[in-house]
Amino acid sequence: MPAQAGSAGFVTPSADAVADLRIVDDAATEEYRAMIGDRQVGVIRYSHLEGSPTVLRSSYLDPALRGAGIGTAFIAHVLDERLARGEHVVVECPMIRRFVETHREYAGVVIA
Repeated sequence: MPAQAGSAGFVTPSADAVADLRIVDDAATEEYRAMIGDRQVGVIRYSHLEGSPTVLRSSYLDPALRGAGIGTAFIAHVLDERLARGEHVVVECPMIRRFVETHREYAGVVIA
């Protein structure tokens, strides 16, 4: 769990992950962006209407970085942030759905 809620908070990636990973929530475009330095390496697209659960629509991670713990840290950050806000999410993205199925601690944030 992050030390604080919001995009300034951070979920520590696995020991193999790149150390300077930042997660940015761009509410204007409804995208979370995974950044390493100035380079965008991943994106999670979502939809959010006031009073409705956030819908996690799709995700992408640079194929060269897969298996390094970055995707896990990225998804966990997004779910932790929404959980800290007291929100629930609907998961349409197959990759995020698989993550939630194997990380049951997030079952309470996801609406089936």
